[in-house]
Amino acid sequence: MTSPADIPAVPQTPTTRQIFEMSWPMAMRAVMLVSLIIIDLYLVSSLGEEAVAAIGIAGVITGLAMGANLAFANAMQIKVAQAYGTGDTLALKTAFFGVLSISLTLVLNSLLQIVAFGCALLDGLAHSLDIADGVASYLFVLVLNAEALSGALTSLFNGFGWTQLSF
Repeated sequence: MTSPADIPAVPQTPTTRQIFEMSWPMAMRAVMLVSLIIIDLYLVSSLGEEAVAAIGIAGVITGLAMGANLAFANAMQIKVAQAYGTGDTLALKTAFFGVLSISLTLVLNSLLQIVAFGCALLDGLAHSLDIADGVASYLFVLVLNAEALSGALTSLFNGFGWTQLSF
């Protein structure tokens, strides 16, 4: 015969409100990241069509690099959440520094690819030398490095359940 103490506790299912409270900051952060290119486009629109074309091309390249970074950061937040839930501080540190090193490696790799293949890519995409120069200067603003750190911190805070703080 089993006693009530032998029956494992059933985990409580989160309510819709709890899920919404955790998810709306993550959704808004994703919208804001996409909005960066739109805001940049608005800010340079008065400079002419070459500046707008440069932002369009650079936005696609930056979006690909940031998308890879965010994919790994989102995957690592699962490891952070597991480490946080078990209270294992070593696993928590390992997960954070793991996502930070992966993010910085991806950014460095992206920058190296831009340096190595950027001229050939820009020659194929840009219709003039001015547009190619605009793309190159936009890509090296080091926005990607800031996003690598931001992705690692967001992964950490989301893993803790502090989605409003990461927003």
